[in-house]
Amino acid sequence: MNKIFFLITSFFVLQSFAIENTGAVSGSLGGTGVGSLEDSDGAYLNAASIALFDKKSFSASFSKHHLNIQMSDNGREAFFPAGIAYTKTDENNIQMQSYHIMIAYPVMANLSLGVDGAFREIKIIGLDEKFRQTLISPAVFFQWNEFFSVGVIWKNKALSNTDLSDFIDQNSSVALGASYIYEKFAKLRFDIETAEKEKIDKLIYKIGLETYLNDWIITRIGYQNDNAHSLNFFTAGLGFSGPQFGLHYAYQAEARNTRDVLHTIDLNIPF
Repeated sequence: MNKIFFLITSFFVLQSFAIENTGAVSGSLGGTGVGSLEDSDGAYLNAASIALFDKKSFSASFSKHHLNIQMSDNGREAFFPAGIAYTKTDENNIQMQSYHIMIAYPVMANLSLGVDGAFREIKIIGLDEKFRQTLISPAVFFQWNEFFSVGVIWKNKALSNTDLSDFIDQNSSVALGASYIYEKFAKLRFDIETAEKEKIDKLIYKIGLETYLNDWIITRIGYQNDNAHSLNFFTAGLGFSGPQFGLHYAYQAEARNTRDVLHTIDLNIPF
């Protein structure tokens, strides 16, 4: 009986991991951001990007099932580019929280390396045991010029296993992303991702477009084609990016109705 329950709960864990929880900026742009220089949730998506910022940034993201708090620092007083983050998810009877430490190193003025080390704790409702795991996400970020940048990340490579299914223990993936800014008016982002053990026809495609109505107001749309989990959905959002703070909203609809509509709100404070 315990084995049957364990298999069922492992299935729901897999489903809950199918859509990665990101902030409102990335969430409204189809989940893109590996190759984009973004101070709101960019450090969480690619730790190497921290080295190319020259400021400190605090951001918090809230949705019905998810909380993400992050702070990155590459200001003048910083010893080295770094960041910390805390994420918490409560969905499908699965409770998960993660603690992140992110470190970046500027190889050149436009090239940086980074790593995100995380400690993850998973609690399945109905089981007394908590499952703990250590993960690492090495990354590279390259900014060709002020308009074009690319990034690569190996997400969630497990350094330790749990007693859960290998779909959870070995849920790592490799993602390549790029972004292009057109005349400081529009920004196009594109990511392609593959799970470590999936076939080539199980790729995940993400695309997003944001446009600036003026210096502060931003509109966003995106789409994700997730062949690994048979999920295809559209996203949209609206953002305010002022000199003192940023406030962003994201809407995500899953086309096959296997997940409720998701609303996410971000608060970003650069300093």
